[in-house]
Amino acid sequence: MARIELEKDERQIFFDTKVLDMIAEELRRLGFKYVTLIIEGYNSGSMLLHISRARRLSRVDKKEKKNTLSSVGLKVKL
Repeated sequence: MARIELEKDERQIFFDTKVLDMIAEELRRLGFKYVTLIIEGYNSGSMLLHISRARRLSRVDKKEKKNTLSSVGLKVKL
């Protein structure tokens, strides 16, 4: 997944469909299947917040899976 963070003064160029098509084509060529476009402006370190949150959710999800499977008598090692 590619993540594009725009400065507020750069947002207008992304309303040009030719620009969007060129960006999409190049990202596909580079192997990206999905693209997120952050339109609120660049925020240094913002990706770290998302990674940290995803890790916390992943740990909770693993605990829930283990508890659910254990409750039906299955031994689980995650």
